[in-house]
Amino acid sequence: MKRMVIQFKQLVAVVALVTACGLASAQSPGSADASSGTQAPVSHFGICGLNLRWLANQEHDHWVQAAKATGVGWVREDLRWDMIQNSEGGWDFSVPDHYIDTMLANGIEPLIILNHNHTRHWSKSHVTDNLPRWLDFVSKVVSRYKDKVTYWEVLNEPDLEEMWLAKPSPDQYARVFTATSQVIRQADPNAKILTAGLACGAWTEQKLEYIRALYQQAGADAFDVISMHRYTHGALPEEADFLGEMQRLRQLMGEYSDAEKPIWITEVGVEVLKDAIDDQLYEHWFKQAAKQILKSRAHQPKVVVFHDTTFPGCKQLTRHWTIQRCNALGWIADTRDADALMKLTFDQTQILIMPQGEQFPAQTFPVIEQFIRDGGLVITLTRLPFYYGLSRKNNTWQVSDGPSGGRNEAYYKKLHARFTCSWRNDKMPGSVSAFKIAQWDENKSQWQYTDQTVNTSCNRFFTDAYLKGNDRLELLLSNQRLIDKTGERFGPVVLYDYDSDLTGGLLVLTNNAGLSISEPYQAMAIPRNMVMYRAAGAQKVFLFELVDRQADQSTADSWMHHLGVMTHDQKPRESHRTLRTMCEQIADASFVCMYQTPSNHRIALFQKPDKSFTAALWAVDEPGMLNLNVTGQSLQHIDENGEKLALPTHANGKRSVQITSAIHWITHIQQLTPDSDWQCLSQGIQINR
Repeated sequence: MKRMVIQFKQLVAVVALVTACGLASAQSPGSADASSGTQAPVSHFGICGLNLRWLANQEHDHWVQAAKATGVGWVREDLRWDMIQNSEGGWDFSVPDHYIDTMLANGIEPLIILNHNHTRHWSKSHVTDNLPRWLDFVSKVVSRYKDKVTYWEVLNEPDLEEMWLAKPSPDQYARVFTATSQVIRQADPNAKILTAGLACGAWTEQKLEYIRALYQQAGADAFDVISMHRYTHGALPEEADFLGEMQRLRQLMGEYSDAEKPIWITEVGVEVLKDAIDDQLYEHWFKQAAKQILKSRAHQPKVVVFHDTTFPGCKQLTRHWTIQRCNALGWIADTRDADALMKLTFDQTQILIMPQGEQFPAQTFPVIEQFIRDGGLVITLTRLPFYYGLSRKNNTWQVSDGPSGGRNEAYYKKLHARFTCSWRNDKMPGSVSAFKIAQWDENKSQWQYTDQTVNTSCNRFFTDAYLKGNDRLELLLSNQRLIDKTGERFGPVVLYDYDSDLTGGLLVLTNNAGLSISEPYQAMAIPRNMVMYRAAGAQKVFLFELVDRQADQSTADSWMHHLGVMTHDQKPRESHRTLRTMCEQIADASFVCMYQTPSNHRIALFQKPDKSFTAALWAVDEPGMLNLNVTGQSLQHIDENGEKLALPTHANGKRSVQITSAIHWITHIQQLTPDSDWQCLSQGIQINR
């Protein structure tokens, strides 16, 4: 890519930059939609999950103002059939009348979901069984609000049985959508129609089949915006491949000559997730396991944390948690990728920590086995360590060994470890949650069970079945009642203390340690997710949600109830500030392009309505200093919380910025010259403002 100078004084420079990066268009806020030629509201960010439909009218203003205080310009809200039509067929629009008027009075643009029968409705059958009545509902609603609501989303997450209320079917949804779209167009020819947001996880081919079915049955003219949802459960957007997913979706749209249609991310969120086991107990286990296995070498051991950005299961979330535990213990920790792990030796390293995921680089197993044989301690943070051996082929990791060939059992036999679960022992329940905790007793020099119990759901356990010589198995979490019932000695957190052909140790944590998501992590991740989706080509991004739905985290689906930027008792989290700061900087800005530096720092560039530029800066891997060739009369450096920071100038005229994992902002840029070694990541991305 040739070097570009970006100036707000000369719009042609922006056009030149866009051309150089291969972007299809870069329109200013408030300009025409690529697909419709009509004006859209400026704000690119919204919020959902207010549940206004179930609140008393007098509460609507409080919650809409609370949403507005985050800086967003949109609220996405359900208007469900069972809200407004009773079992006798009577209609009552008082609740949606009030909350829609409340949004508009507060300067908030409504995105309304037309949703169907649910558990509270007089008819719990599927919408396809009541299609004429459903279409009557749609017609009445759109006709009533056509002067107040422009954007309508047709149903929500139809790829989930609990939402579709039947076995999910792309063809069935497309049939319902086709008829619904026709009714909306008849009721309001100016309406903008969104497809239903598809649920939660990665955009697999199975999800894309819903979009394909809409094109094939309804046709491109039946909808104005494609809506998608994405939750990463702690993975950062670079790890979740937001850019790749958006490009694959655009490719599908291009098959139907519709690649320029806007894409909205109508749900994205980062949960605050507390581990049932606190970090101090993990640190106690780590420390005492090291003392037991390493003995005299346990004081300030050298630790290697396996982390490879190309390898499945390696999350920055887990890496950060692991490094924090090591720092708290005074351990010297370093990270290594798969190639560097091949050089692991006990002479230079005493502890190896493996990340989340049941997979591992297959070629490293002989090295890891020798490491344990020589006396090293391996700590694994996953349900079944060393289960799938992966090999790198054509720059991708593929299964080389696994359960189909039974070769994973050979790994366990070499480590004198065996796992058990309900499909291996029919006396074992599918999941166990109540365990006694073992802690090291210094006076007795042994592990002792305390009166303390912990509720952490586990369904894989390790046993003493393959021990050799004088090997020992220490159960750090245990359920004696189940041990007596099953006839196996097992636990979800165990320490193998080897004294045979192996002389080291293996600390196994099958309860998925390292997946807790702290409030500071959420505060860092939310703006990065939303900025990355704008950079990936999404026109608008909606955060789920404003406030936690529950105070506790005792249920299996707790993650869904702790996505708020406010706690259940309405106290703002750190993420409330970082969300507002992001909205203040770029809610009204057009995305221009995104760069990657050799140090894997990211620079996402946005153009404001006054034609100045704002840059979002963050570190994907390690923090570091970035020197920017920027000019502007009123340049400002703003941190993630909206605080102004210094922006020193070097002798060469460049400005220095300390890059961290949280987004910092440089505003009021008149000119930015990218360094020659920056890579433009936006090439080939279709953007809509």
